Amino acid sequence: MPKVSREEHYWLIELLAYWEGGVNSSHLSQQFGVTRAQSKKYLSQYQQRHPSILTYNSSVKAFVLAENSQYQHINGDVSEYLDWLDQHSTNLTAFHQSLLTNTTLSLPKSTVAPEIMRALVGAMKQKRGVDIDYVSMTNPQGQSRIIYPHTFVKTGLRWHLRGYCELRGGYADFVLSRFRGSPEIDDSRSPHGMEDDHDWNKNVSLVFKPNPQLSSPQQAIITHDYQMIAGELRMDCRAALVNYLLLAMQVNIKDQNSKPEAQPLILVNSENILPYLFDSPATEMTQTGKQS
Repeated sequence: MPKVSREEHYWLIELLAYWEGGVNSSHLSQQFGVTRAQSKKYLSQYQQRHPSILTYNSSVKAFVLAENSQYQHINGDVSEYLDWLDQHSTNLTAFHQSLLTNTTLSLPKSTVAPEIMRALVGAMKQKRGVDIDYVSMTNPQGQSRIIYPHTFVKTGLRWHLRGYCELRGGYADFVLSRFRGSPEIDDSRSPHGMEDDHDWNKNVSLVFKPNPQLSSPQQAIITHDYQMIAGELRMDCRAALVNYLLLAMQVNIKDQNSKPEAQPLILVNSENILPYLFDSPATEMTQTGKQS
């Protein structure tokens, strides 16, 4: 494992304390592959440097943020935590500076209150429901609902939460930045887990080809871009994520006759994925796979 700097230890300590509501030596031991004794040393060093930020909470057996404390090593953007989570909490190579010059496109930040994230993370870990307010384009005033979350999903520009919604009576996707209020975790165990989410557990294949309205040389470019085999690109996807994959591939199955340069790919087997589109009759009827 690459050598990890002290600043990286401090960064992870703050990240977990801020977004998950607590950090202890077991978390650091698993992340960095070191002994519990070494992890305790990291926490001790952090406290010596920042004596007023963390305090030990015996009820959760972890160090939590002290009241009115301010983080020093993280940026407070929820994407920072979710991107780390997306790496399965094991790959630290992103911390190490590359020898090659590179840059990243700056995108809008996702604004999510840490107390909301802590409740969602806690409910997910404990397999419980969370009573929370949610706003949407159809209900901008917001509405209270009980959600049983099971997965965070990055769909491109935004992060979503996948889970069962009692109000809808089915599984749905929720934009993280649209949660509001002071969420409360239910005492009872969740009766709706990931294993019951049909669209999440079902895989479908999408078959793409170059837009036939492109010239032959243009189609050859697209074939090479996507390393197509026999002129086709096959992609497997969870049924619940079909809509997001189509958006990422810039494929609009409702209008495949638009300017071909703007939509260089077409979906060949659209009939296979129609039940999983947001506005399909099957989706409306079951409320499954719907985005809020």
